[in-house]
Amino acid sequence: SKSKRGLTALVLHGGPGAGCFPNHVNFFSPHLYEHVVLMDQRGCGRSVPRGQTQGNTLKLLVDDVEMLRRELHSPWDCILGGSWGCTLGLAYAHTYPNSVRSMVLRGVCLFRPREIDWLFGDPPLISEEEEEEFITSWSCEERRSVLHQYHHRLLGSDPLLRARASQSWFRWEMGIYSSGFSSDGTKTDGESSRLLSIDNNNSGAVNAKITITTKQPYPLPPCIAIQGGKDAICPPDTALDLHHVWKELELRIAFESGHSMYDTVIASEIVKATDRFGHALM
Repeated sequence: SKSKRGLTALVLHGGPGAGCFPNHVNFFSPHLYEHVVLMDQRGCGRSVPRGQTQGNTLKLLVDDVEMLRRELHSPWDCILGGSWGCTLGLAYAHTYPNSVRSMVLRGVCLFRPREIDWLFGDPPLISEEEEEEFITSWSCEERRSVLHQYHHRLLGSDPLLRARASQSWFRWEMGIYSSGFSSDGTKTDGESSRLLSIDNNNSGAVNAKITITTKQPYPLPPCIAIQGGKDAICPPDTALDLHHVWKELELRIAFESGHSMYDTVIASEIVKATDRFGHALM
């Protein structure tokens, strides 16, 4: 896509582990943005080695984003981050505030312990049907620490156990991601994606030097956050907490929407936000 002024945008995918997809560029109007960069984070998507979990921390990912920006010799005119991408985007902007001119967040995630407990606590966010397949053979003790048990299985030496754990994890994840998900042989992005997701969640991934909380002010660029009111993965209270300490943040809540960035209302709000920043920066 081409524009006269050549604005540059960056997409930070969620997951972690999923990678970017070509249709992510559709959230940016081609007459405003000349370059839309889709960055597959360490071990994700097309990055190699695929599924790598060593040396995969928030601090290193932040450094990767800055290294890429320097290669392009341009500030990021707009960063679009969703879910885990919000965490990475906020950490990057907090570390390199002069490198970002605007931000759009979707499905606000700060990676706080209570957000992890929301998904993986006791009990985990799981239906009776999902529980039968997800943790059916586990002991009572194992069921008290779902996240740690999956970390153990996905990093274990038994390839069959890893594959089974990967598939059941994916089905569970998609089950809460979208109520329309059907487990009729849908293919996953690969075992390595699920493995990376578990490893980052289990380790916390957030380096102590760049810890993001809602207890500190945010010297950040203009930002619009779009939050699904029925988001089961990134609950709305996180976005509200962030807005409470960051008054300049513009928060848009799509009350009937969930987590997906492809939800009609959420997708529309993302495009409106990137258009608004694009026009302001032209």
